[in-house]
Amino acid sequence: MISHNLKTAVIAVLLIAVFATGIFAPLIINTLLTQSTSILNIGSGAADFSGSTFMWLHTNGTRIYDANDQEVVWNGINSKSLFGYWIYPPSEEFLSTNDISDISIIRSYGLNFIRVWISLSQAVYGVPYTAETPTNLVYYPAFWTTLDSIVNAAAQQGMWVDIDFHLSDGCWANLGTSSYWPAANGFPQWMYDGSWSYFNKVYTNDAAGRSDAIRDFWNTGDTTAANVRTAYQTFWRDIATRYANAPNVVFSLFNEPMAKWGGPELWTTNADWPTAIQMYQQFMQQTIDVIRNVDGGTHLIIINEAYAWDFSWNLQINRPNIVIENHGYWNDNSTNIYNDVLNYAQLAWRYNQPFELGEFGGIEQGLQTEASAIYTMQAANQLDVGWVYLYYNPPAAPSAQTWTDLQNNLRSNLIY
Repeated sequence: MISHNLKTAVIAVLLIAVFATGIFAPLIINTLLTQSTSILNIGSGAADFSGSTFMWLHTNGTRIYDANDQEVVWNGINSKSLFGYWIYPPSEEFLSTNDISDISIIRSYGLNFIRVWISLSQAVYGVPYTAETPTNLVYYPAFWTTLDSIVNAAAQQGMWVDIDFHLSDGCWANLGTSSYWPAANGFPQWMYDGSWSYFNKVYTNDAAGRSDAIRDFWNTGDTTAANVRTAYQTFWRDIATRYANAPNVVFSLFNEPMAKWGGPELWTTNADWPTAIQMYQQFMQQTIDVIRNVDGGTHLIIINEAYAWDFSWNLQINRPNIVIENHGYWNDNSTNIYNDVLNYAQLAWRYNQPFELGEFGGIEQGLQTEASAIYTMQAANQLDVGWVYLYYNPPAAPSAQTWTDLQNNLRSNLIY
């Protein structure tokens, strides 16, 4: 029997050879990847996680529980890459540096949750746009095998994996490494540079253009970016199919949605925003329904509050097994930070849904002071809500002191 590594290498060589010759018709890549799926279990088909001892989670009011009705609270860390693929510039390569020992390191400090940042550009890395349609995406094989290894390793360590569709800070579209919109982030470059026949609008390469692209995506009342939205939902359908039997996986649908990131306002009046928020609610619910058609409702789904002018404008996501998320990097005293976390939590609790603080900290990046990060964890623990530190990027972060702080501020009686 050919070893897994050898089979992966053979496919990689074939892919490289096809690219190098320039003869890359859609038929070739589709045939190659279809054949590899039957050999390597690569693709959007379901992976086998039947041996997992994890129990499925569910929500009940403002709390998360396992099948034994024990409360589950997440204390975790963000991963800025798919363990081998750097989501931000200057690199735009899908590297082969995955090392699942990272999971063991994270678990050794007592954490039970990893928020793994992914993007569509990662998933279709190296595949020509001519092979891609809104309803049928062809994936880079290593995307699935890498993510599988993370999910499997985390399950063995008693940890949950949050598969987080991550767009933020200028990562909307990809118009080249030297452009205002950097490469290697979010949606594939070919989707926004006029190459893809299913979406031919090209935006100006500046902050205004980026805001226009973001607005078009969320403006479900307009068909301009309809095929981009369909591709996004197809991606989630395929992720849900792949991990339909993985009880330690949760899905986070979109990081920091509707953020303008330094550009012009997406909607400019108080009258426009209610419509925008309603479109966000409806589109998220539609995406959840796409996932539920696959998983039958088993996975928890995390919804990031839309970045409207006021977070309180967010509407209830009317679906079961939903967790609401927001991010906070406050530098203040313990009382004020407690109130900040409480205010965030109450935005979820008003709809009788759980809350988790999906990002805080970033001490190594200067986002929070050490004292403020500690106050944040303490506040979350007092309120019985989960927290997820930003971020895991060794050797730079977390520092030795931060690891100590995380370990010393774990919520008591965590479940693994």
